[in-house]
Amino acid sequence: MNRYGGTFSAILYALENTFITDLHKLFDKSKSNLKLETLIKNIHQKEQKEIKILIKSIEEENKRIKTLRDNVTAHDPKNPQEEKIFTQEIEKIFSTTQKLLNIISKSISGTSFDWSQWEEHTKDSFSCIISDLERGYNK
Repeated sequence: MNRYGGTFSAILYALENTFITDLHKLFDKSKSNLKLETLIKNIHQKEQKEIKILIKSIEEENKRIKTLRDNVTAHDPKNPQEEKIFTQEIEKIFSTTQKLLNIISKSISGTSFDWSQWEEHTKDSFSCIISDLERGYNK
């Protein structure tokens, strides 16, 4: 992406901030946010237990998301400093979030909606964009 003179810089910055903010809201325990606890309180106990185990499995990554949100994307950072999140942490959070959403969808609607399909769709779309740029395609 660096070959395109910073074309993607603003997009990447906006996506990173949106990613951090939205994940923070999903896993946050604040009463003002629509959070997982609210979504799962009316589903079967078995699924609630499974979801709680999954949430526990990414507890450390959620702490990093909160730190990033507080220190990087907040309007008035509490403790400004450079923070990083690593690819394996993001992949673990995405994978776990997809599993959580699949369980919730199945429990609420009785159907199996595969939230992981969006990952493949995004990869395919991004691959097409890069391919078009490399060919010099303008639309």
